[in-house]
Amino acid sequence: GWDETGNYTVAICQPAEDNILYYENICRLLEKIYNGKPLIYNKQVICVFYLTKAQEYREVAGILKNFSMKEKLSMAMSDLFSGFENLPWYYKQAQYTLLYYCMNEPDFFSTYADRCMEYFLSSCPNRKDLEMFCDPSLKMLDTYDKKHGTEYLHTLKIFLLNERNIATTAKSLHIHRNTLLYRIERLKNMLLS
Repeated sequence: GWDETGNYTVAICQPAEDNILYYENICRLLEKIYNGKPLIYNKQVICVFYLTKAQEYREVAGILKNFSMKEKLSMAMSDLFSGFENLPWYYKQAQYTLLYYCMNEPDFFSTYADRCMEYFLSSCPNRKDLEMFCDPSLKMLDTYDKKHGTEYLHTLKIFLLNERNIATTAKSLHIHRNTLLYRIERLKNMLLS
């Protein structure tokens, strides 16, 4: 029942015990959190959460943090993402966070958002890796623009470059002030939904 264009996040945990019954018990517990869909893969438990609202991300992160402490697990969570086809990329985010920040401490939880700046500063990413630092809402706008032939992402960029000045932005975009106000209202609705 998942939506191909819905909102998701990926969590990965590394159980302390290498025991299939223990892994299965963790899977059962994760299924109860926002209808998580867990699986056992490479001696880790990976769980995908389908979130109907973007605001649920913080709530899930809090629940998983408590879960990792209670169960004494190292656990990491990706950013929120839209579109199930992006799952491999966000799996990579969670995997990176788990391997480099959570594995050395039992019952430790972290999100990729908490660690991405450290990753950025400690590596020389190639152009594709830079996408990991892009806020998911900007990727959503880019996808929307490509699908519908709109320019919301470009409008947002020019608006911010002009320090949110309506008159200057409208002039830079060669559009009427009311058209800009309409686009800004649409942007607010799209980013906050």
